[in-house]
Amino acid sequence: MLNTIESADLAWVWESDPAELVSALLGGHLRTITDPERAELRELALRLLLQSPAGVPTSFAELVEATAVHRLAERWGGTHDPRAVWTGARGADQIIAAVIASGVLPGLTAELTNLFHHWATTGGSAL
Repeated sequence: MLNTIESADLAWVWESDPAELVSALLGGHLRTITDPERAELRELALRLLLQSPAGVPTSFAELVEATAVHRLAERWGGTHDPRAVWTGARGADQIIAAVIASGVLPGLTAELTNLFHHWATTGGSAL
């Protein structure tokens, strides 16, 4: 599945405005979560992935890699080591901790993989 996604012409995704990309990804099936708190945490996780100081991921593989807890912390300038003092963006450590504790990252990764696979196999359209 990754080969299909990476070989597709999805440059339009990575050239999109991050805020528009978040809005597009939150539309449709990502909004079908019935638990309001979980929906908020899913949106927060998506924003952490796409609006970090490190910038928008430039490929699907980088997006998936960014869902790894240690990579997510790095994208915000810190490290995921509870013994270390957080040196990243102020408050990002607590936001990342909330997203991790909620367990939404695996589900978000699955949803994004399915969405990108759909875009890759159907041609998708620009936002």
